[in-house]
Amino acid sequence: SILGSIGKQAFDGCSKITHVSSDALSLPASASEMVPVNSSALLFVPKGKTAVYEGKTGWQYFAKIYEGHFVDEITPSTSTYKDMTFICLADADGKTAILTKSKTSTDDVTIPASVSIDDDIYLVTEIDKSAFSASTNLKNITIPENVTKIGDYAFASCTQLTNIICKVENPIAISSTVFPNVPAALYVPNKQKYAADANWNMFSPIYTGERRVAANDVLNLTYEYATGEQTARLIKGASTAADVTIDNIVPGTDKKVTVIAAQAFSSSRNLTNLVIPENVETIGAAAFKGC
Repeated sequence: SILGSIGKQAFDGCSKITHVSSDALSLPASASEMVPVNSSALLFVPKGKTAVYEGKTGWQYFAKIYEGHFVDEITPSTSTYKDMTFICLADADGKTAILTKSKTSTDDVTIPASVSIDDDIYLVTEIDKSAFSASTNLKNITIPENVTKIGDYAFASCTQLTNIICKVENPIAISSTVFPNVPAALYVPNKQKYAADANWNMFSPIYTGERRVAANDVLNLTYEYATGEQTARLIKGASTAADVTIDNIVPGTDKKVTVIAAQAFSSSRNLTNLVIPENVETIGAAAFKGC
């Protein structure tokens, strides 16, 4: 049978409702409000049916509507996914998860490609609106390959954002409010695709490949590079030595060091003699200020 209506006072007294999942393709008539005004409860409806439910009598006071059948919510207190909250859904297209909130205070975050409940795997396909609004220290974010949607203002509060590693093969549509208006490097599977996409070409530079960090531990020099590029950048020279020779090739790789980043040696107070290798083409502002 198909649910056609919900009777008066059907849920009166159910003040602790947090999640309601309706599989009805047509709106069930409701003689009373499912949840009270200003409720924090979430409503889950079939794919493509948000407009059927949104704002309709009896259904209008849900805090948010998601598409898919609700399975469970993973919170930091119930999982190993530190500081992240996920909603897990199941429908005809499979098992998926939405990252709804991150409260991380760290500067480097990798969103998992999937989360699990018992033995069931849910692919992370969406980053919710304002998901990282509390993560103001965030500098490096890695977005997994299965993401198909990023909500408005998802990273807008992350004004220290420096590196975005997006593993999604083809650029997805995003609004101009998703990221803050700050200079950030973008690492993607194919930089030509992203550079040609109006949603993503505001970032500079754009690199092909994932971001990697390597170090010369003897001289305490730190380099970064993209796995799909031939060049690298010296981003920090924290050496206490008086004599420093910058590597021509990043140790352990074939990447040529072509850039010395802005303020790279700002903490190298003991530096007296410096050798800059032949591949360097660019030296950033105040790279040696304080030396």
